[in-house]
Amino acid sequence: MMNAQEKGEEVREERRNPGSNRGRELLGIIPTLTHQLNNSLAAIVGCAELCLLQPDNTGAVQGRLEKILGATRRIQGINQLIVDLTREIMCPLGTVKVGALIEMGIAACRGLISREGIAVQIMVDPGELNVPGTKSALQRVFTNLILNAVEAMEGRPEKLLKIRAEKEESTSMIRVTIEDTGCGISEERLEEVFQPHYTSKPDGMGLGLCVAREILGGHGGSLSLKSVLGRGTVVELRLPAHRPDCHRG
Repeated sequence: MMNAQEKGEEVREERRNPGSNRGRELLGIIPTLTHQLNNSLAAIVGCAELCLLQPDNTGAVQGRLEKILGATRRIQGINQLIVDLTREIMCPLGTVKVGALIEMGIAACRGLISREGIAVQIMVDPGELNVPGTKSALQRVFTNLILNAVEAMEGRPEKLLKIRAEKEESTSMIRVTIEDTGCGISEERLEEVFQPHYTSKPDGMGLGLCVAREILGGHGGSLSLKSVLGRGTVVELRLPAHRPDCHRG
């Protein structure tokens, strides 16, 4: 069984040499297929919403219709995620600045950070911290992980978000830690959070951490969590540092 780094090399080689044109053709039709599926889902949503307006519905009927709507909208969200990831997979590799990924992740959460009064500390080692990869895919990972940390601190007495990025000279890997003072995760649930569809959010799809780990693995990296219930969580990302001979998109 190949490790994450071997898997990442395989993915990068596939992108450099798109010899499997058949595979890329199949990826190319995914947006069309999901569009057709979404058309059917939209019809289901429309019918369910009309049924909800019926004045003679019982409470049980209303509840079932709302479950149909909720499930259908989650499927629509998954379809959109599939389309987005497909586009990202087909994008060429380039050189991505880790500092820029952090800045864009913070910017995406700026409103919630301000509203909650969260203090932010960012520590990025001097010098260039670059990784080879697809910018849009890595941006999805960083933004999602920063948003998770910010949301975990809603309503908490202490609100501090600490992000650190540094190069491990001994391994030539870039290590990024995202630490929050949020609600934390119990020890027995630490591995569960990486399972598809696991979520503590009422309207969540439960795919954020699962997808993040897969994206990082495809880039030759890794994702791990340390957490104490009631005290906070530390997320650690590790990615191979950019080498001058890396392919540029």
